[in-house]
Amino acid sequence: MPYADLTTRERAALHAALVSAFYDAGRLDNLLYIGEGLGVSLDSITAPGPLPRMVTEVIKWAEADGKTHALVKAAYAAVPGNALLRGFYGTWSGSAQRQVTRDALEKITSSAVKFKEPGQWRDRMARMENCVCCIVIDGARKGSGFLAAPGVVMTNDHVVRDADWKSIQVEFDYQAAADGSLTPSRYYRVSGPLIASSPWHSVDSRHPKLPAPPPDDSALDYALLPIDGKPEEAPMSDGRPRDVIPPPQAEPKLMAGMPLLILQHPKKPERYLEGPDLHPLRFAFDVVTEVNENASRVRYLVNSEPGSSGSPCFDPDWNLVALHHSGDPRKIEPAEYNEGIPITSIRRTLQDGVREQLGWNDG
Repeated sequence: MPYADLTTRERAALHAALVSAFYDAGRLDNLLYIGEGLGVSLDSITAPGPLPRMVTEVIKWAEADGKTHALVKAAYAAVPGNALLRGFYGTWSGSAQRQVTRDALEKITSSAVKFKEPGQWRDRMARMENCVCCIVIDGARKGSGFLAAPGVVMTNDHVVRDADWKSIQVEFDYQAAADGSLTPSRYYRVSGPLIASSPWHSVDSRHPKLPAPPPDDSALDYALLPIDGKPEEAPMSDGRPRDVIPPPQAEPKLMAGMPLLILQHPKKPERYLEGPDLHPLRFAFDVVTEVNENASRVRYLVNSEPGSSGSPCFDPDWNLVALHHSGDPRKIEPAEYNEGIPITSIRRTLQDGVREQLGWNDG
């Protein structure tokens, strides 16, 4: 049975976009032959005929061969100015789970021995997605965060440092559904001053980093916000409550070469300025490159943007291992590295009462 990447609605939208953007057989053949990740000729997929029929066969081929992601990316890269294609690409790529292609899932799960069943892995991902939110200050999305415990959201201190707590809300469910439409957001207000926090360190904005000493436990760039309205009890589309991201393992492992997964709300590029300032929930993964000498910082190659500050970082089994907080301070593209705070370092600095409130006492 062919591997289906698209819903019926998405299939129709992609068909219309490809017909519009590649309006004769020659242009369609060029896309297939030189498009990154494709490398086939049109006549190897379908016989000559009316363009709509040939586009239908190309979409069938892409789904059957697991090439839908490559086809969409290559088409958008070739004709980014086409309105139908631009609209399709924006909504189709918006879903966090949509970004987990078959190849990506195989790379991640090959390193996660416990997860042999993709359905279980995706279900756990969906549970984690429900817990990630935007930090909204004076009506503008400024960063990411996540439910670390009932009624408690964790983010970066630098995201909320200059804000009055009365001006802060958290926005959950800002996501793209399977058909590309946005799900309705749910907003909750911060109910009081920060429960606990630790500031940014000035060394984080320097390149190269100073050789010594590294940031210590007094500068871990986290903030814990008390939230009104019990967001953890909100019913989700599958009937289960939202819940919270489970407490971290006693000693989450962070080591060079291990995959790291981030659920985040990255900032939109300039061409999207007509819309909201941050993307709907996105997923990215790559590998850890290093953990510094006192485990106060972990570097990795996972893609992020300024709005990603405050995002949860996971190991391949969806265990919380770090809090994302910054990127390469040189603002180069592509960034040489991105950086987070190991969750074990945050936990050991929390007062006993705060650890108890979070349910993090078993570390």
